[in-house]
Amino acid sequence: VVILYAILIEPNLISTEAISISDDDLARIFQGKKVVHISDLHITSVGYHEKRLIQVLNRINPDLLFITGDFLTNGVDENLCIELLRQVKMPKLGIWAVLGNADRYKNDESNQKINTFTERLRDLGIKVLRNTSEALFLDNHGEHVYIIGVEGRYLSRSKLNWLLKGIPKSATVIMLSHYPDILDNHADSLVVNLEEAEGKGVKGW
Repeated sequence: VVILYAILIEPNLISTEAISISDDDLARIFQGKKVVHISDLHITSVGYHEKRLIQVLNRINPDLLFITGDFLTNGVDENLCIELLRQVKMPKLGIWAVLGNADRYKNDESNQKINTFTERLRDLGIKVLRNTSEALFLDNHGEHVYIIGVEGRYLSRSKLNWLLKGIPKSATVIMLSHYPDILDNHADSLVVNLEEAEGKGVKGW
């Protein structure tokens, strides 16, 4: 029974958790808005689990969706991933994403394949940030935050300064990363991959 549960049942369970935002600026800015964060999709097939995920996402109908990497597993099944994501109802404030280590193809030293995959995600309307930043406008009155997408496991002070270049010091900044290891008090608010933070006591917000 335990083996059957581990193989057939547990992998297909999808749970949602509401997280309270303790940051005053983020709480004010996102008041009344639903923000969803998912990660580690590792699409290798489209079965019950994947279809259920789309149903849950579309039922929640978030205003903003963050995806923090590992869409794929070592670059496999890119077409399946694209077709699955095509079924996600586009949130009003968009889908913002970073890539993870499993999104990289083997024998892709020139990065041609991962660059192509990135463009396919962008063709779906997903804003993929690869060591870049962009302003997210929340309303017609100019209220906005800045989203930084960090690619890779390490974040140096010089790299962070480069990503923050041009962003007002008073601005609210959200950092997206697949790796919780980059948490070192560089920024006030981050959205990280909680899946790989097990046992580290890392909070997403």
